[in-house]
Amino acid sequence: MEREFGAVGRRLVLVDIENYLGRRYVTCEATRWVASQLDTLLGLRENELVVVGTSHAQNLLAARAAWCHVRHVARLGQDGADLALLDVLTEDVDERFTEVVIVSGDGIFAAAIASLAGSNITTTVIARPEALSAQLRLAAQRVLCPTVQFFGPVIDGVVA
Repeated sequence: MEREFGAVGRRLVLVDIENYLGRRYVTCEATRWVASQLDTLLGLRENELVVVGTSHAQNLLAARAAWCHVRHVARLGQDGADLALLDVLTEDVDERFTEVVIVSGDGIFAAAIASLAGSNITTTVIARPEALSAQLRLAAQRVLCPTVQFFGPVIDGVVA
């Protein structure tokens, strides 16, 4: 099936929330901020699947509490969110979606994005400019680098 770039269809949005925030720990406030930012950037629609990945149990709890109408995946440990989100990309994505959006700058997604682009699926990456890998930038058809960052309250010297 031939698809046009930017064609209206079903979109899969994979969010590595820890990567997008640039921090190891996620709060409910930060999660709500990410949801709002992505809605502004993408104009999320009801028929789209948003999947939020986390790599820490407390981040999963905060993300679920604050962004409840999306799918959540988790894998504990280093690169856990990345690996959990990569697993989602094995679920017949090319048959179910016309666009895949990766909200992460991690290069681990480059091969998967390049493969999807080769299958005529529109691919978009949203990442902080300083966290975007060169491989991922080259693999995606479209790259958005918002310059707005989340600044939560400071608790015991750490931005929450």
